Amino acid sequence: MRIWCAAAQAAESHLVAIESAFMKGFSGIQLVGQATDVCKNGLERAKAVLESCQMTIPARHIILNLAPAEGKKDGSQFDLAFAVSLALLISETPSKVDTEKWLFVGELSLEGYLRPVQGAAAFAIASLGTHIHGVVVAPENAIEVQTIFANQPHKPTVLAFFHFTDVLLWLLEGHSPKPSACLPTHIPPIRKERPTFDDMHLTACMQQVALVTATGRHNLLLWGAPGTGKSMFSARISSILPPLSNPELWESLRTYSLLTTHLSEERIQGQAPFRNPHHQASAPAILGSCERPGELALAHGGVLFLDELPEFRRDILEGLREPLETGWVHVSRAQHKMAWRARVTLVAACNNCPCGWHGSKRKRCSCPMVKIQAYRRRLSGPILERIDLHLNMEETPVASPDLFIPSSRTDQTKRLAAQVQKAIEFGRNRNRSLGILYNCELQSEQILEASGHTAASFPSLISNSFAPSSSPRSLVRAFRVARTLADLEAEEKISNLHIEQALAWQAEAAARERGDHMMGLGSNL
Repeated sequence: MRIWCAAAQAAESHLVAIESAFMKGFSGIQLVGQATDVCKNGLERAKAVLESCQMTIPARHIILNLAPAEGKKDGSQFDLAFAVSLALLISETPSKVDTEKWLFVGELSLEGYLRPVQGAAAFAIASLGTHIHGVVVAPENAIEVQTIFANQPHKPTVLAFFHFTDVLLWLLEGHSPKPSACLPTHIPPIRKERPTFDDMHLTACMQQVALVTATGRHNLLLWGAPGTGKSMFSARISSILPPLSNPELWESLRTYSLLTTHLSEERIQGQAPFRNPHHQASAPAILGSCERPGELALAHGGVLFLDELPEFRRDILEGLREPLETGWVHVSRAQHKMAWRARVTLVAACNNCPCGWHGSKRKRCSCPMVKIQAYRRRLSGPILERIDLHLNMEETPVASPDLFIPSSRTDQTKRLAAQVQKAIEFGRNRNRSLGILYNCELQSEQILEASGHTAASFPSLISNSFAPSSSPRSLVRAFRVARTLADLEAEEKISNLHIEQALAWQAEAAARERGDHMMGLGSNL
């Protein structure tokens, strides 16, 4: 007899068959198949639940095998499957349900109540494309599992039971599940409303940068003195991002479910994540480990905000290079290797110097030039090259009346979000044919097709827009941003004006605008 459960090893999840049988030998239950202590403890909970349900386990030798035997089986999600397997083995009444087609995932209390488990969304994803036709879970896990199954052509059934006796009535006596058993009863806590641009005064340039960042998912670095709105602006970028696409939502639910038994409402509804780790966070906390996702993986499909970017450890900054380029975090250890999906929009903020006031009109900088140079050198050229947009934040005059008139910014966020959605829809068919989701993913061999120009007119566009000394990577980055600018204007062809604006946002142009070359400060590129 086989009962199906599932196990997860970081980002990887797979089905596990629990095979049960009577054997000759001393009485007792033997569990084989590399079960961890947490998993073994679940067997004891299952035995206690069966006794509370007046089901006596005979004094015989019983073996439970977890297949496949390779790989550790960890987690409390095996409790329900253990109890079902033992109940069907010792029951004189055969099951009226084909248990081979059901996945049983849930923790049990000693009184027999089903409790939620971590990884429910990951287990649901593992069951797709298999023989599994339905999943039995605790009510608190039903919402995330139903979200995974929502757009499937053959939608599996999700049953949520409160108590193990209800499961037995369904299996052994053929009782139809109560209507409430098919519906989630857990109401996620009310989430705190995210900040939006409705409470912030945006210049025309800042509005354009927000639109370009959200539409093309381009990485953004904000430079400026304290109080110029770098953190405030960055925290509001995610408010104009569209909901996650189905592949992004699946990855997000899978990753977050590995860390909690209760997914928040904004996660289930597919709102783009926003993560802002502190600059003293460790490398595993940002990049992840073989066992747990880091902030990069948790921000998949959304925004990763790194405030005070030069204050992050050098190994963390250099560790961002590959994920920003490929959208994956590869973690390698002696015994294990793991890859986390991490397609994020990096939004970072940086002062001009350690004290923050270099180039400010309000206060005088107290940093010697040596310290300013050392501060800038913390950001290497390869990191700066992976950031498409570099914006110098202007100091707003204190007496500006626009700062104190919120009525002038009513529905500002709604308007910006609508423009972003319209631009994404404009370029969706083109990007789908190129095999990408957003313009930030354009590769050099795709630039010609994405530009809207012919092979005959494309060389003149390059010669009129780029200096002969421009590097190929600079050209590709400029074309990515220019493509997004054209999408926002619903233009099929990239123009010289689009490329000119894209070049004005690159690191070299931003450094010249700050006057770094006059002060002997390079852009590290």
